[in-house]
Amino acid sequence: MKLKDLEGGILDRLAKVQRLFPVLISSAVDVSEEYGSYRSFGRGSTYEAIHREVTDSEVDRNNRWIKEGRAGARKEKLRMG
Repeated sequence: MKLKDLEGGILDRLAKVQRLFPVLISSAVDVSEEYGSYRSFGRGSTYEAIHREVTDSEVDRNNRWIKEGRAGARKEKLRMG
């Protein structure tokens, strides 16, 4: 099963939490944008790395393949770590 197969159900539940408990998730928040699987896991892993005091250059080096994949044929100019 792919993560995308589960995402709809997860986002639906988060939207329900947002409706029922706006103190937890503000109505101003776009649930699919802020909690979508691609963005959430990337931010979560970066947060965890920061929490564990991993250096910025190590985080950049670890995430480089993601940036290159998104760049496709145009290949972004990336910092060297």
